Amino acid sequence: MRWIQRRATAAWLLAMSMAAPIACASSTLAALTPEGARVRVSTAADVSQCRSLGDFVASRPSSRGGMPGVWGSAQVRNAAAAKGATDIVFEDDPHADVVGHGYECP
Repeated sequence: MRWIQRRATAAWLLAMSMAAPIACASSTLAALTPEGARVRVSTAADVSQCRSLGDFVASRPSSRGGMPGVWGSAQVRNAAAAKGATDIVFEDDPHADVVGHGYECP
């Protein structure tokens, strides 16, 4: 009986060691692009005279949650830059995805 239990544990460890790289590879972290770096992080008052381009949301790095943090901010700024945003105003909610409102300012 003990032999069967050890064999099952070894098989489980082997399966997990093979699955871990696949799971990690499916959640790529976004680095800030040169275009994203040009998007200014602003306040609502700074963009009051600008044209709204909508919301940009960073995806979570895994299905189990986890905060996107700095990587999420970069993902949001990159996406906003691709749509022509010059400024981004981030929502301040530590329990939510990273959400930024993009704006085109003169």
